[in-house]
Amino acid sequence: MGLEITASTMEELVFESAAALYRVMFEGASPGPFLQEHDISICGNDLVEIMVSWMNELLFLYDARIGIFIIQQVHLEPLEKVLHVKGTLYEAPYIITYVKAATYGGVLLLTSPPFFRVYLDI
Repeated sequence: MGLEITASTMEELVFESAAALYRVMFEGASPGPFLQEHDISICGNDLVEIMVSWMNELLFLYDARIGIFIIQQVHLEPLEKVLHVKGTLYEAPYIITYVKAATYGGVLLLTSPPFFRVYLDI
């Protein structure tokens, strides 16, 4: 399954990619109770690696904690190739579509205007 995500900024693209992934997994269901505050930092060789790793980190949080990550703040440092995201973990709703991984096959990332195409292993 492929996702094509657009945004007006790269930071918004991070937010929208999480929203798109969760729409696939939970079909718009609301999260459950609060679990904990949580921060994510991802380093990579390039922005493509950061974005694919971001999607896979969200999947890991679901697998490890049965939680979904609600973003509060995004800070992307493209020159240093680092993504910092502050947010909150909530109990995940009932899953509709289990996603194993975000993959590099066919991935495309444009920065102007921000666009991200990624394929999910379902």
